[in-house]
Amino acid sequence: MHKIFISLLSLCLLAGCQSATTITPEKTGPLHVGMSTKEVMATRLGFVLEEELTPGCREGLSSDGKLGVLLENEKLMVISAMSQEYATPEGIHVGSTEHAAQQAYGTALAKTPHTYDPDGNYLSVIRDGKGYHFETDGKIIIRIHAGQMPALQYVEGCL
Repeated sequence: MHKIFISLLSLCLLAGCQSATTITPEKTGPLHVGMSTKEVMATRLGFVLEEELTPGCREGLSSDGKLGVLLENEKLMVISAMSQEYATPEGIHVGSTEHAAQQAYGTALAKTPHTYDPDGNYLSVIRDGKGYHFETDGKIIIRIHAGQMPALQYVEGCL
């Protein structure tokens, strides 16, 4: 038994096993939906914000490219994950299959065609005005957006 534990521990260390950071419709790490732009910038995630896309709307990307934010009227409305290091409490992460999301969320999951990728889809779970909006390539989740409606389902910036 001891040898099995050591072998699994060694494999995990070699493969870089680590638990994922949870992303919810309310928060991930130091980011909380509803934070001000100033608070987002103070998180030390190194966000670079774009100029306003539409009046009152800005998007930003963390310095490591793993997280994105959508700010509307100086408030954080959506957190986006582009890395498998972030997972929902149900275990869905970038790299999960559409099937896994369907299994995790059941009939609460709505599927619509992707606006720009003819093979892709959007998978959405919305409850009480907040939820998840997963982008897929038709098979695999490539981005997770979590936050408040209606901003959660904007396709480009605040449109």
